[in-house]
Amino acid sequence: MAEVNGMRIAVLKRTATARVTGIVRGFQHQSEFTIPTQVEEKGMTFRVTEIDDAAFRKCSALTSITIPEGIVRIGKLAFDECSSLTSITIPKTVTQIDCGGMYIGDNYYGGHLFTHCPCLTSIVVEEGNPRYKTTQNGNGIIDKKTNTLIAGDQTTIIPDSVTTIGEAAFSNCDALTSITIPNSVTSIGSCAFAYCDKLTSITIPDSVKSIGIAAFNRCSALTSVTIPNSVTSIGGSAFESCYALTSITIPNSVTSIGMCAFCNYDALTSVTIENEEGKVAIGEGAFPDKAKISYVGKPKE
Repeated sequence: MAEVNGMRIAVLKRTATARVTGIVRGFQHQSEFTIPTQVEEKGMTFRVTEIDDAAFRKCSALTSITIPEGIVRIGKLAFDECSSLTSITIPKTVTQIDCGGMYIGDNYYGGHLFTHCPCLTSIVVEEGNPRYKTTQNGNGIIDKKTNTLIAGDQTTIIPDSVTTIGEAAFSNCDALTSITIPNSVTSIGSCAFAYCDKLTSITIPDSVKSIGIAAFNRCSALTSVTIPNSVTSIGGSAFESCYALTSITIPNSVTSIGMCAFCNYDALTSVTIENEEGKVAIGEGAFPDKAKISYVGKPKE
């Protein structure tokens, strides 16, 4: 394990590469870091190619970081809670950005690589990157290979080219109050909007076919949800702990509702399912025990 410029860097002799794994004790409050292109250890030279999971997590004083060409991977939650970070440039050599949450010790943390970065106003992916690009307003990252938005915030405008809102793409976005989902989107990934506790309403366009596990979990201010007659599946815990949601209409296109999909401690009292009873697979505890469920039984269009 090498220590360079306040960073811990692990080397892998087999491939002569290295990765940034974290911050050296005493450097957590440093405002600037420059990742080296290579490190020396025991007479050998190792190319730095990765930023590991949670490597710069909780570096609250970090305002600027230089990521050199040669980095190919950025891990999960790499810059989570870097609350002073204002801008970042991702080089064209980065071809893997890991998304979604992870366990740190015994605790699970959700989000993407820039979750809880309220001052981050500029994300630039260098021209020529074969895998990723930034959104038009420069505050989101799109995987060009899959047309998936993998990271966004309260200012992100989702372009019409996006077909999937990825896992945890807006998770823990404390300032998000509303979002427009374009008609190009066909699926909303797991935890996509989880813990967006200021999000008050959401209109899901009629292009969306699936709502992932915990997609809107703990959106505690959510009072209105429109689910279109294109959605066929609603994942488990999709709207769990949406305490302000008192009624919901499930269109007749839906054939499966996952476990605890709408469980919210008895706040939800009215559920209308526009299908015949028995035609929808409903997971255990999908609705609160006190919710009144009405089956309308409308024929599918």
